[in-house]
Amino acid sequence: MHSCTSNPFWDDSKTREIKIYGHISLDDQDKDVPVFIWADIFNLYTKTDKDGLFSLPLDNSQTQMGNINGPVQVYFYVHNYILDSATIFFTDGDFSSDQTEFSNDGMLIKNISLRKLISASSYFLFDQQNQSPDINLNDVDSLKFILTLDIHHDTDISINNKVVSHHDYLPSGILFNNILDGFLYTYRLPNDQLLTYGFSKGESIDFYFDIVCDSLQIDSGDYEVIPFLLVNQNTIPLGLLEALGGLSLFDIGISYLQLPKDFIYDTLKISH
Repeated sequence: MHSCTSNPFWDDSKTREIKIYGHISLDDQDKDVPVFIWADIFNLYTKTDKDGLFSLPLDNSQTQMGNINGPVQVYFYVHNYILDSATIFFTDGDFSSDQTEFSNDGMLIKNISLRKLISASSYFLFDQQNQSPDINLNDVDSLKFILTLDIHHDTDISINNKVVSHHDYLPSGILFNNILDGFLYTYRLPNDQLLTYGFSKGESIDFYFDIVCDSLQIDSGDYEVIPFLLVNQNTIPLGLLEALGGLSLFDIGISYLQLPKDFIYDTLKISH
């Protein structure tokens, strides 16, 4: 439990900058992805650099309203990894002398290596007459697209589907992100809905998308092709999500691109 002690003799000229810093790693990493770091009481955040290093100033631990006392939880988040955290203790607005997961000067000493929940990769499947990722939409009727999931820990995932019958579902929800100008086109089947599936460790699952080319209202260009996929965790603090960008991160659209995730995507060159 944290608290603030009053500080009637507060003088901002006597405060010093304090910070937490350290290194975070990811198990079974497929590509470079920054880890989002959030300090709960302060509502301050940062991301790791390409080497997994971070530094986060905590410059409001001593204020005219009072000084921080007690534990502060620091969270480490990537969407398809298990959330982890470490605790740093404060006394009268400064780091306490008796730390367990940080050093007395704010360096993370707890080993944080985030554990992957799922791996996800996606790719186009071309027939023998068209093995190239360069597609003229006037020459093909449909595109076959596959999303493959490998489950490392028991988890629930959500993707969009069109329900055809009680036992027949068509995967839906693909974002075409123009690599050059950032234009985003969303491909969805009519009346699709977000469905949740539970999977167990060790499972491997394929979702097959059938993209009707006549319905692709998209300009020529190079695109990163991103299936909309959510990995569900119910332990993420709301404050962390708000600091990261809000609940719109979990809607199919441009905000979803900002969600830190270690997924492998295919690219496609489209012409008309």
